[in-house]
Amino acid sequence: MKHILFFTRLLLYLAVVAVPFFHPAILVPYDLSGIGLWFVIVPAMFFIAFYLSPPLLRLRYWLIISGGFLLIASLVFGGFTPDAIGLMGVGALAFILTALVFKTQGKGRVVAAIEIMFTGVLYFAFLSFSRSSQEIAQTSAGILKILFVAAVVTFFLHSAVLFIASFPGIFKGRGKRNLLIALGGFAGLALLIALIIPPDFIIHEVQINPLGPELERQFEPIDGYTNNPDNGNLQGRNRLDRDGRLRGIGRDRWKDLNSKYGRMRGMISKMIVATDAETLYLGSRYFSDLDPVKGLMFSKGDPLNDLADLRLLETWKNTVPVADKERKDVQADIFSSLPDRFFAYRPLSFTPTILDKDMRPFSYEYEGHFEVFGGGKEQLLQNRELTTAEKMELSRFIETPLDDQTRASFETHLTPLLQPGMNSYQKILAIMNGWKTYQYELGFDDRVNTAKILNFVVTDKTGDCTEFSNATAILARLAGVPGRVVTGYLASQELMLPKHRLGLAYLRAQLPPLQKYDLNQLILVTNAHRHSWAQVYIAPYGWIDVEATAYAIPPPLGGDANKWDLIIPRIEKGRPEQSGPPWSWEDFWRGVAIAAIASFGLGVLVYVIKYLRLLVVALVAGGNNRLGLRALHRLLLLRLSDRGYAYKPPSVTILEYAEKYPALEGFGGWYTELRYRETMTDDERASAWDGLRSEYEQVMRKVKKSGRGFGRWLKRFFSLKGFRY
Repeated sequence: MKHILFFTRLLLYLAVVAVPFFHPAILVPYDLSGIGLWFVIVPAMFFIAFYLSPPLLRLRYWLIISGGFLLIASLVFGGFTPDAIGLMGVGALAFILTALVFKTQGKGRVVAAIEIMFTGVLYFAFLSFSRSSQEIAQTSAGILKILFVAAVVTFFLHSAVLFIASFPGIFKGRGKRNLLIALGGFAGLALLIALIIPPDFIIHEVQINPLGPELERQFEPIDGYTNNPDNGNLQGRNRLDRDGRLRGIGRDRWKDLNSKYGRMRGMISKMIVATDAETLYLGSRYFSDLDPVKGLMFSKGDPLNDLADLRLLETWKNTVPVADKERKDVQADIFSSLPDRFFAYRPLSFTPTILDKDMRPFSYEYEGHFEVFGGGKEQLLQNRELTTAEKMELSRFIETPLDDQTRASFETHLTPLLQPGMNSYQKILAIMNGWKTYQYELGFDDRVNTAKILNFVVTDKTGDCTEFSNATAILARLAGVPGRVVTGYLASQELMLPKHRLGLAYLRAQLPPLQKYDLNQLILVTNAHRHSWAQVYIAPYGWIDVEATAYAIPPPLGGDANKWDLIIPRIEKGRPEQSGPPWSWEDFWRGVAIAAIASFGLGVLVYVIKYLRLLVVALVAGGNNRLGLRALHRLLLLRLSDRGYAYKPPSVTILEYAEKYPALEGFGGWYTELRYRETMTDDERASAWDGLRSEYEQVMRKVKKSGRGFGRWLKRFFSLKGFRY
């Protein structure tokens, strides 16, 4: 019974921690440390606490193995950081809870009650996330109801498992009365939950937003045009380049926008940024490693690149001190249709990303604090040279591992621009001024190999923001200034045209979360604001965003994206209508797939535990001591069970068991003598051990002969009868 309870508890645990992988309301659920903690460390501590406990291992060995594994695993998944301490704490708690529930003969029942409360809070948190996304509303009658039912069922099953484990005699005598009391309590709790949870907790109604001709009539037109941006991705110098219309598309059709309107040129809304800053370079990918052929590459080891995929259920704070001067704290609330986080340099903190159904399609909402450079050209011109320590720390951003011919070609362009005695920022200004005769055209091309960038610098002299940014970073490195490339979106008040402000006014009126901000605090970012720019390190101010395209020839007439239509979601207020059938085959097959994956994972885990346990028992059985004697006895029973031998109850001795299987009589005799004989000389004990191991080998040879054949081997491999021991 206890083995069944253990695996039931393990299955229920895995069921709840696996929810973020397929739950439609949870984004980026686990990073490496999260996966290591919940799917490696905690299950392993369950196993060690249950299967390696005394009498299999002595108490000190049991604690040494559990502590050693926990320390090594925490360092592997958490590194030498404070995260490792958290991993060890949770792993130790899992070990202690398992030992108290299963190894204290009911004395751990109070702790079991705490575990029930904890899991109940966790399940309720997941169900609360189920209400956070308009996307979930479309599947509320299907997969979300499955999740709700599964959460309730697993919660009560978990409660029952812990209750039975805490009261070993539950089915004897008065235990039946206790069981009835517990079931009555569970029923009362279920009734209480039914009363607390609002009727519409699961049932969502999808809002359909049909297109209508009234969008532009709801607001007064805004006269005048903004000034041309000094440092923006979008530039235009002719009024004819700014004649696009504002268009609305129902947000229930928004997810199909790219497929249905992919060939239509348009500025498609991507995010709304609420901030007091005039301009924010919001990056998500940093390119710092220069490959001689492939160019500047995405830096997998850069901590900044981990922030875009930061796990959802955690507030992140930058704990690394910085001495950069002229930095100001900027706050930005970002409502995005994109799952990645975008942030200005230098990020200070992030709140968890949540999915807000009322903001669809700008569903991903988070708040960030950034230390943004607040000085101007005058401060940057007063820079100092890098110290030796700074050069060593920033060496990867200065390295230029180019072949001689490529380097010479870049330097042919760079050398005439530089003058003796220039400081770091003067060199950057010289490089930027070198783009004045280059043609900038709109676009975003991910191909940035060295040959292409060199062709842009030397021959073509026409490119989009990726060519300008990558060329600037490489030339900066050749000039001795650390440089890298960032990709993301440019949010700037300078880029807001009348149609942008008209669209923001409409969205602000329809979306309540935006109404706490003044309209002048909001910036609408579109696909046309996708951007690539260079960052250079200027001491003592740190990394500075530089806009190379601002120095180039602006896009020609008709080539400015500002001429395109601006597309925003159309939001219709009023009574929502039900959209889509209450149940679909997609929901059914998704549930089947989830169940199949969970079953397969559990099956693999069970067999991993089986063979790990067999390995541990075999290793312990090698010792000629009392611990090794018990391990050898258990090893024999485990291997016999795989070959179809009947279960030996604990109350039956090995000699009594041998009456049913005479081949075990010799082993039983030697085992009984070593186990229970009080006085033995060293020679007698050594002889008894030799006899015991000899009988063990004979028994295994006999059963192997009777168990040959692929079919019998397959049956033994998948047998789980040994879990009864």
